[in-house]
Amino acid sequence: MGLVLVLIPIVLMIIGIVLANHIIETKIIMNNLADDIVALEVELKELERKFDFEIKYRKDLFDDGRYNR
Repeated sequence: MGLVLVLIPIVLMIIGIVLANHIIETKIIMNNLADDIVALEVELKELERKFDFEIKYRKDLFDDGRYNR
């Protein structure tokens, strides 16, 4: 009976350590994903600016009659 009372807290502590390790790994993965999302948002804004510039440039060419299809 005494052995069971000693093993229960040890087993619970091991389970707690394993769960804490998984939580830490999950947090690291989520931080990496957040960094990737921010990088993609920056890249998307750059592409939007480039696309808007190209549309304005082509519209100007079309309005001036220099752009023929």
